[in-house]
Amino acid sequence: AGVLLNISAKFWRISRPDWRVTAQVWTMGLEITTLSLAYNRLVHVAPELGDLKLLRELDCSCNRLVNLPARIGALRHLRVLKCNGNSLELLPEELGSCMQLEEVICSENKLVALPRSLGNLRKLHTLLAQNNSLAMVPPTIADVRKTLTTINRELRLELP
Repeated sequence: AGVLLNISAKFWRISRPDWRVTAQVWTMGLEITTLSLAYNRLVHVAPELGDLKLLRELDCSCNRLVNLPARIGALRHLRVLKCNGNSLELLPEELGSCMQLEEVICSENKLVALPRSLGNLRKLHTLLAQNNSLAMVPPTIADVRKTLTTINRELRLELP
């Protein structure tokens, strides 16, 4: 059984309003499989995120993030990434190394492009990226078109 670490604002802000995500979180245990950092007004996620080798689900939605650490690519067991509701302009190309990734929800950001490496993700079945500033969908997304069962209309229209 995995370990869930829920430090979303709804969980802790009432009792510890002065608490911040610190280096201690990243060293709390390598057994964490689900991590929720949602609703914390975070502007940065530490690169140590990549040390959580068993992480399967990351929810960093509804913060103020402008980027995700490149070391996210070290999360070989990551299946779900929820990073919607931030200020992300790009997602790291290293996401393409997360070969177990099935679901990417990156809506409501400032994304101007999606990583070409998403085409490597043969298990990807959900890609939601509406309400961004996407100029185009990388042609590599067509490589996973057969597995995509949930995709927002804007992306579907641009797929080759």
